[in-house]
Amino acid sequence: MKVRLVYTPSAIQEPLIAEIILATRAKININRADIGAVSGEMIIDIPEDKYNQVVRMFRDKGLKVSLLHRPIVRDDNRCVMCGICTSICPIGAFKIEKDWSVTFEPEKCIQCGVCVSACPTSALELSEGEI
Repeated sequence: MKVRLVYTPSAIQEPLIAEIILATRAKININRADIGAVSGEMIIDIPEDKYNQVVRMFRDKGLKVSLLHRPIVRDDNRCVMCGICTSICPIGAFKIEKDWSVTFEPEKCIQCGVCVSACPTSALELSEGEI
């Protein structure tokens, strides 16, 4: 399950990912990380069977956690199905179907934002997540 973690200044210097992996034995995959001196954000994948335990531990450590059901939101009224997103996505989350429609596979998305920047009609935006 794809999750966004938002770090607080006090949590930045702690090895939280390592601690939680060791405590839960969850195989956590880091899809994207942007950690600075006073703040940080990560997109991670958590195995479904460990989700509740891992999320509880991150929250107990002071992190804001939100589930990303839809990492990218597409405005179908603005999208012209040009396919630019399919060529620019580094992990292939967008695909052109036989009928020339563009589909999106949210489970692949790492929320890098490249498609959002490239979209000529501004039909794509990053989701903030929901719980």
